[in-house]
Amino acid sequence: MKLLHTLLFLMPCWAFSQSGLTIKGTAPMFMDGTEVLLEQEPPFKSQILKKLYSTKISNHNFTFSLNPNGAERYYLSVNGHGKSVFLEPGKAIITIIDSVLNKVTVAGNLASVEYNNYYAEFSKDSLFEAYSKAKEDIKYRQIGNRKIDIVAARNNLKRLEELKQLIDKRELTHCLNWIKDHPNSLINTKILYDQISYMPEEDFKKIYLAMPAAIKTNSWAKVIAYRIDSLFVGATAPEFSQTDTADNRISLASFSGKYVLLDFWASWCIPCRNENPNLTKAMEKFKNRNFAIISISQDDKMNDWLKAIHQDGLGWTHLSDLKGWDNTVCRQYYIPSIPFNYLIDPNGKIIAKDLHGDDLLTKLDELIK
Repeated sequence: MKLLHTLLFLMPCWAFSQSGLTIKGTAPMFMDGTEVLLEQEPPFKSQILKKLYSTKISNHNFTFSLNPNGAERYYLSVNGHGKSVFLEPGKAIITIIDSVLNKVTVAGNLASVEYNNYYAEFSKDSLFEAYSKAKEDIKYRQIGNRKIDIVAARNNLKRLEELKQLIDKRELTHCLNWIKDHPNSLINTKILYDQISYMPEEDFKKIYLAMPAAIKTNSWAKVIAYRIDSLFVGATAPEFSQTDTADNRISLASFSGKYVLLDFWASWCIPCRNENPNLTKAMEKFKNRNFAIISISQDDKMNDWLKAIHQDGLGWTHLSDLKGWDNTVCRQYYIPSIPFNYLIDPNGKIIAKDLHGDDLLTKLDELIK
């Protein structure tokens, strides 16, 4: 909490003005006429379309001229090999040293320097070495039909998860310290966005709102603003419609006046299937008490979807466009993983999210008398 207060105090008013981005590149390993692609990488599950730029090498050089709204991350690729770079408007000098883009340098662009420094500092953490060794150990045991020690395998997976949780906590601290020390950095919206699932929503919102307006012009900032306004607790749940198992189009608005659990799942998701009995209990207990469940499936095969609904006895509204991870409602609600859910009150406000097991029943008991 002390770090959060310090962060908010240090955020200054700051102005930045740049127009356009000119990239001058050198690629000594490639022949003239080789195509170079540059693709703007959107935030995770962003609704902002990727912008693709193309040019060709001439005398081992290439050039891009762009007009981005702010500092963005791009994917530079040649012949199927690529490298991510983070660039602010202005100028950037890129050198592709090898033929598979493992060695790419960027000069003359401050955002690129800060981006590389941020991750270089964090990657020095000793936890990364321990995490990598644990992953390699699991991989080694799975290769070559080796006899698997079930107990050892479970212990390794548990250790891997513990290390991942520690790394997530360290990265959050690293992010907050960076923003405190570099309040005007153009990478701040990107690194803060990466922590959106690991911070209390109110803390996240305060830090974002305290950032200078000039650094909140890129795609990361736009997605953060959307999620704060539309998907944080207290926001009005975004309206949508999708077809049910009988191909009828059903809208969220048609459930107005009820408590609605908006559940995201898939037939192939084992944790989702394990959670379904809890949803069934909730439905049985509250079905006649102004409560409904809408399950949005990330399936892409109708038969698998219908079979799972029947097998698990899920007697409520089921919707899907059968686009798998590209389900439009899942993208609209920025579903990070499944199972996941939003609890919506009779006025359409989001009042809780990601409730599972006894937590769901306890919350419903508090709300529905």
